[in-house]
Amino acid sequence: MTAPFALAVAFLLAFFVLEGRFRQDAAARSVARTAADRGTVRQIGGAFAIAGVAFVLSPLLVDGGIAVLPDAVRWAGVALAIAGLVTRLWSATILGRFYSRTVALASEHRLVRAGPYRFVRHPGYAGAICLWIGAGLAGGSGIATAAIALVTVLAYHRRIRVEEEFLRDAFGAEYVAYAKTTHRLVPFVY
Repeated sequence: MTAPFALAVAFLLAFFVLEGRFRQDAAARSVARTAADRGTVRQIGGAFAIAGVAFVLSPLLVDGGIAVLPDAVRWAGVALAIAGLVTRLWSATILGRFYSRTVALASEHRLVRAGPYRFVRHPGYAGAICLWIGAGLAGGSGIATAAIALVTVLAYHRRIRVEEEFLRDAFGAEYVAYAKTTHRLVPFVY
């Protein structure tokens, strides 16, 4: 096991442990399908499962000499995974009791514009995508990384569409104005 791969394993484990701790009540931890959610929680869970399998298989692909990434790229993956994990945790901290698995409103819910939400509308999703792609790169397989990127980006792309529609309905002009001043995932890009 290479050092970048071992670090990526640690970051992914930390991600899953901390995800549960940041969700403050049973509703926030729920994976039950809701009308507003439209199955995106399960789709993201499925993407994580596929990404996890691809990540676990990456050492086998590397040992087989298939699409092996250079060491510098693996270490860049470690850096990307760290940045992703930190961004995800920062986002969860800023959301506080509004941090939830499903698309839903908590009591007295308000639109959050602080912390990373000043720059992008979905920093937690950006963080998760960076964490997973970084882990893929750290695993050393270009094929595994491509599979991880594909499933996570597709799952979060759908989630963002569903969530933004929900937030426009819930917050109206306030959300529309916020959306005009921020990007979805990457500042100044998208």
